[in-house]
Amino acid sequence: MESDRDGCSSGGSCGPEVVSVKHLLKCKLSESLVQLACSHRHCAFPGNQNELWIWNTATDQPLCLLGHRHSISAISFGSKINPLLVCSASREYVIVWNLDECIQKGQEGLTPRGIVIGTVLGMVLHVRFSPDDQQVAVCAGNKIYMLSAKNEAILAELDGHLAPVTAAEFCTWEKSMLISVSEDRTFKVWDYSTGQLIYQSGVLTAFPLLSLLIDEENKQFITGCAEGQLWIFSLIPEHNYRCIARINLKREQEKFCNKVWKSGKEIGKGQNTSKLCKTNVRPEGSVETSLPILLIEHCDSIVCFHNEENVYSALKSSYFWIGSSTGLLIINLANFELEAFLSYKAYSDLGIQFAGLCALTRQAVNGKVLCLITSMFEDMIAVLEINVAALVRTQQSDFLPCGNKNSLSVIARLCATGHHCLGLAVRLVFSPPYCGLIKSVVHQFLYEVLCETVESLTDVQVGHIRCSLVIYQASHFVIEVTMLIKHDFPMVNPWCSLLANSPLCKGFKKNMKVPSSKTPRGKSRVEDQPLVFHNKIKSSGYTAAPRMTMFSANNAKKNEVSKWKISCKRKNKEYPLESYPPVKYDRGKSVTSKPTQICCIQYSGDGEMLACGLADKTVLIFNSSLTDTYSAFSGHAGAVNSVGWSHDNKWLVSASEDRTLRVWSVCNKEPALILGKEKFHKPVRFAQFYFIDAFILLSCGAEFHLLSFHLDTTKDDLKRYEQRSVCKLVQKFPVASTVEITSLSAVNDFYSYIVLAAGSNRALEVFDLNVGCSTAVIPEAHTRSVHQICQNKGSSFSTQQPEAYNLFMTTAAGDGIKLWDLRTLRCERRFEGHSSRCYPCGIAVSPCGRFIASGSDDKCAYLYEMHSSTFSHKLGGNADSVINVTFSPSSPQLTTATLDGKLQLFLP
Repeated sequence: MESDRDGCSSGGSCGPEVVSVKHLLKCKLSESLVQLACSHRHCAFPGNQNELWIWNTATDQPLCLLGHRHSISAISFGSKINPLLVCSASREYVIVWNLDECIQKGQEGLTPRGIVIGTVLGMVLHVRFSPDDQQVAVCAGNKIYMLSAKNEAILAELDGHLAPVTAAEFCTWEKSMLISVSEDRTFKVWDYSTGQLIYQSGVLTAFPLLSLLIDEENKQFITGCAEGQLWIFSLIPEHNYRCIARINLKREQEKFCNKVWKSGKEIGKGQNTSKLCKTNVRPEGSVETSLPILLIEHCDSIVCFHNEENVYSALKSSYFWIGSSTGLLIINLANFELEAFLSYKAYSDLGIQFAGLCALTRQAVNGKVLCLITSMFEDMIAVLEINVAALVRTQQSDFLPCGNKNSLSVIARLCATGHHCLGLAVRLVFSPPYCGLIKSVVHQFLYEVLCETVESLTDVQVGHIRCSLVIYQASHFVIEVTMLIKHDFPMVNPWCSLLANSPLCKGFKKNMKVPSSKTPRGKSRVEDQPLVFHNKIKSSGYTAAPRMTMFSANNAKKNEVSKWKISCKRKNKEYPLESYPPVKYDRGKSVTSKPTQICCIQYSGDGEMLACGLADKTVLIFNSSLTDTYSAFSGHAGAVNSVGWSHDNKWLVSASEDRTLRVWSVCNKEPALILGKEKFHKPVRFAQFYFIDAFILLSCGAEFHLLSFHLDTTKDDLKRYEQRSVCKLVQKFPVASTVEITSLSAVNDFYSYIVLAAGSNRALEVFDLNVGCSTAVIPEAHTRSVHQICQNKGSSFSTQQPEAYNLFMTTAAGDGIKLWDLRTLRCERRFEGHSSRCYPCGIAVSPCGRFIASGSDDKCAYLYEMHSSTFSHKLGGNADSVINVTFSPSSPQLTTATLDGKLQLFLP
């Protein structure tokens, strides 16, 4: 064995060093070699077939261990650092070496000796130490031998695979659990203390399974085959080893290279995007090669994936190395996408273009990891040092257009509540003898006084009153009283600064000046006052209020206040943020007498009503418990595509296939506003109120419209059929390179400029309506067109972290659910497990931001937790596909809608 050269591969680039070749060794390798090993500062590999070489990368001192007669086929380091053990296996011996003792004996001039723990076990393909280094799992042939690490003893023999076992891993949190994969294309779960088989999978693929890794953090394991396919299985007991995801690594690699090439950034040290893509694009007429997965290892440099310039991710992700014959890949197990790709061909100083074997250190030192690879066609071994931060930084793709330096973000300009809020704080100082008495009565007293004080205002509610006792001085106490007044009249937030030429200014200020058609307390008002010089006159009765009100008892104040208290106690409850998910079936309801598709459902902001748009051209409103029908609206000539509540819960907007839009008053069955077919050239797919009821957003064809409006439900006796409500087009926003907008989403609970649109071209586009243009495009967000965008809006009964409002979900048929971060425009997590291939099944996020619900083709609804990619609950009991789901904003309850027109309510 000889060292060919040492040094770094600069590659002629001025960028940061990505890969440095520490050592390039030429030695005769055995054809039976299948496993190399790397630890914190050591690399282990066979030299001259039967010699075990341990290379200390810190001191550059090699250590040669002799003891095998036949070629070494598998090597593994122990789980602990002190003492550091090494196990080497050949056809005739399995030997465990204590590295510290071997080094000491070498310094003393003695020959290091190991402990033979197994003899004549056959062709060994894999060895692995147990977490406590007391046992060694040896994969020899079709069997797995559990050997003692201290002496020669076979503790258990696991027999069940039909082909050679290629890898085995210990489960660290489950006692006596071992997982193995084999060339028979299955995996098995064992209890190695008793030798019993716990679980056996079916055949996963047509190619042998080569590699295996257990993810302790997420309680799952990953296995890869010789054709470039990755499977992720759950190890949570309730999940019964179900498959979480299947990843086509070849397809992800091609997609990643195309993404990097489009971003126009340099890739790696001394290579560019075109060169990287050329190494991965198959020329015309050439033979397609496989992508065997040789290694799966942890990547602990999570901090390297979010530099200081970017906003940190709202969700924690797990990253893993994937070693293949052509390069090293870093995969994100949250979104199942590649983060970086290191191609062997792209580094001229490496000298190895195709790897036969590879090994990586589990932990990084100063942001760098050690990599050991062997050449597939030559007797050559390379020891590499990879700068993970530099590798990822040079390949990060930025979808924001050039020149846009401001990061996008959803900022709650007002409190995320159902009403506008005013806060009052009072500090009352008392001496200690009176403090207890004052504190006990101050809450009730202030409530009564405040209700009487603000009774002259319109639609005002007294919210939370909090009293807290705080030590003020040595002889005094202070009671801090915080009062929250909720009101429904418009209020401009000073932080909500609109640009002078913003489209939102054209209708927003006008709507703010529109006087209310109702007077306070609902009393009549005399429009034409007689022109006299006296303060009081005897009226003829024609200009006065109706006579019937003259003799009513003057008890309106007490009744109003009492109703106020009841309404306040009901509406000011808080959403339980730590509640159990709504998974227990409570009741069901058929919306019509015959099967009718429920196209859309949505709760009102107060959680009291549920609106349903049906395929039979009607809109129904139910109470939240599905026990009563509030009202039914008819008038559309086509299926209702979408329904949306106003912020004050008084209006409902609906869009239909008949190319019309209608705004309904909840307490009146007649529409307050109708926009007919002459306004739209295509069906209106989506409509909602926007900017706290200042506008209406709707999508039609390949553009969406921003409309300003004023609703007036009063009737003129002479022109009773004339519509008094007015609506005006503010601006149209076209979505680039698409035929039709498939989904549209915006926030109405608080002031936000961001509008998200998805098109039939599979792209997502982000619009800033304050600027009045598109600010970012995410191409190929899914493999198919996105049929729903769901933003994390919270509700008036819950408060989330400010960063959480930047998260939104998208879903497409056959491509699962993706969770995106608006600040980075990256997919942060992917949710798979439900079936959505035949129908576009809807999704929803809970007000607390912890759960995601999804419909499915298999007549079930699925519930995901935000931090997990696999579903936590499967809700059955339906007779047809679940196509819509929605959470109540006021309480933890979930409502599902099916294709045959049935609603189901689920509670915790």
